[in-house]
Amino acid sequence: MSFLKSFFGNYSKRELKRINPIVDKILSLEDTYKKMTDAELREQSDKFRERLKNGETTDDILPEAFDKRIGKTVAEAVKKAAIESGVARI
Repeated sequence: MSFLKSFFGNYSKRELKRINPIVDKILSLEDTYKKMTDAELREQSDKFRERLKNGETTDDILPEAFDKRIGKTVAEAVKKAAIESGVARI
């Protein structure tokens, strides 16, 4: 069993490997959303709905939508962990 775990990794490590690129994308958008006013952030919701109507998936808009929601409210020290947790639950 330990051979299989060492070869494939445990579930948590595989999940982190899967979601870390998404987390990195979310973090890269942080400055963009910090500069937006509350009104501009609210407008983003309409843009996301339109993109979904035009065929994009929730996975396509996830990094932008996630950062829009938490960008102005989560403390910096826990932001990456919160993003990882949120993405893992999707």
